[in-house]
Amino acid sequence: MKRFVLLLVAIFSISAAGHPDLAGKWQLNMAKSKFSQKNFNADSMKLEVIADGEGYRSKLTTSDGQSGGTVTEGHWFLDGQYHPVPGTRWSEMSKWEGNVLVAEKKSAEDSYDERMRLSVSPDGKQVTEELTVKNTNGTNSSKLVWDRM
Repeated sequence: MKRFVLLLVAIFSISAAGHPDLAGKWQLNMAKSKFSQKNFNADSMKLEVIADGEGYRSKLTTSDGQSGGTVTEGHWFLDGQYHPVPGTRWSEMSKWEGNVLVAEKKSAEDSYDERMRLSVSPDGKQVTEELTVKNTNGTNSSKLVWDRM
């Protein structure tokens, strides 16, 4: 039994270690990114990702050059279960699919659905985010490229 427990710990450690590390500060590479939203007018975006137990906390700061910026915070639990977003009628889920972090956010009344896929470059210096948003106005897809700061 002791060997079995040690084997499980070893397997879990190997699989956990196999995921890329997203922790750090990231700057949106506007030249390499493609936005589908016509009203997108940010001139800079920064993302800070902090390892938090079995998941990550994120803090996205968007600046339009005229105001102090907008800050959006989130949590990726990585357990594949939907969790309520405090103070909203939203729920979010995140999990690993191989080396890709997949996160979904949706409204309680199903008027908004967001799916994000994050993949890290082999050298760890760039993250590509594929984002699809479905709402009452239709579907938008964007590809955001983040550079490690």
